[in-house]
Amino acid sequence: MHYVKDTNKPYKRFYLVVVMVLLGLIAISFVSVLREEPLFADVNQDGVISISDMALMRAHQLGNRKMTKKQQRIADVNRDGEINEVDFEIIRAVILSSNGYKYEFNN
Repeated sequence: MHYVKDTNKPYKRFYLVVVMVLLGLIAISFVSVLREEPLFADVNQDGVISISDMALMRAHQLGNRKMTKKQQRIADVNRDGEINEVDFEIIRAVILSSNGYKYEFNN
């Protein structure tokens, strides 16, 4: 009996690794699409950080409108566990700076 060495074996392993990596990347991108990480401070999730986000936060704070848990998590921009004036100031600074204004926090 005569044995012949399979010279294609290293290439088969290489292609298998490439396919596995591509499948892993596809799975990761699929999970990230499902997760849909919201835009920082975009409380109403319209894709823009604007005064309407602050209005929704204020209405929630005054009890006129209830935000979802997800919206509450987005509105708590400093991550201190509550939606307060600090969050409003941060969002105000973001809005003003995106419109070309310089915003300074008061100490």
